This record gives sequence, structure tokens and C-alpha cells, in this order.
Amino acid sequence: MQNTGQITLNGRYGSKWDITVSGNTSTRPEDYTIEFDIRGLQGQWDPLTLQVFVLTKESGGDYGRGFSIQITNNGQWVHVSSNLADLNIGWWQGTSWNLTNPLWSIEIGGPPWPGQPVQPGQSWTQEWQFDNLKITVVPEPWSGVSLALAGLIVAALRRFQRK
Repeated sequence: MQNTGQITLNGRYGSKWDITVSGNTSTRPEDYTIEFDIRGLQGQWDPLTLQVFVLTKESGGDYGRGFSIQITNNGQWVHVSSNLADLNIGWWQGTSWNLTNPLWSIEIGGPPWPGQPVQPGQSWTQEWQFDNLKITVVPEPWSGVSLALAGLIVAALRRFQRK
């Protein structure tokens, strides 16, 4: 980031990826987890606080929630895992998720809003890497019960046929 203006500006940076999610049949945030690996490489801030947002695309904008993580510039990969019910930072356009919507976005950025002051003529670089994004939905409870009941019925039918 570089401030070429005449006044101090708040600086933030980040990445936002639009993704398509399938199999997301639950509307309950507690049924989902997000996992990824991240590492800080170099930059102005060490440690660095980043915010991670999980968003769904709704009419007129993105809606969702996020959480903060802190990484250091030591080059070591850190595994991050969070349940969506635990995300406690609201997205600026709103928090009304539709988790069954297949159109999602993941945004990682920092420093947290409103950013860090960058003086006129000042510049800085912050480098981090992100890998292995995984979003998991817990199977519906009834699906496990259905499988167990089906197994019991099959076992009972086999016993009945033997007699």
C-alpha cells in the first residue's frame, strides 16, 4: 500500500474469492465449519491481525459474519478451523445468511476496519499465503438415524427369513 495523497488515510488490504458451494442443505450455522492454512511471510506488522469473513451472495450484496486471527511473519503454516456459529463480527452489508445459497464468498483482509493510518508518502508491504480451504457441512441428524434404522430392519428381516 502506498499513500501518494496529501492527507493521512486508513489503509486495509485483502483478498475476496467467490466460490460455488454444493451440498449445503442446512440453514443452521452450527452445522458448518470452515478450515484453511495460512502463514505470514513478511511485512510492516508482526504479528498481523486479519479478519476472515464467510459470506453468501444475496440480492443487492453479500451477507455474513467473520472472525479475527493473528499470524506472525515467521513463514510457519497455521491451521485455522472455526464453526460458523462462532463467527462474531458482522459484515457491513448485513448478517442475514442464506447458507443454502450456492453462491458464497470468502474474504480475508487486514488490518481490521477501519485500517491503519498511512501517512502521506508512506508505503508498506504485507505478504501472507493462504491454502487448503475446506468448508464442511455436518450431515443432517436424521440421515444417520435413517441409516441405523434401515440396518436394523435389514437385520430383522434376515432373522425372520431364517426362521
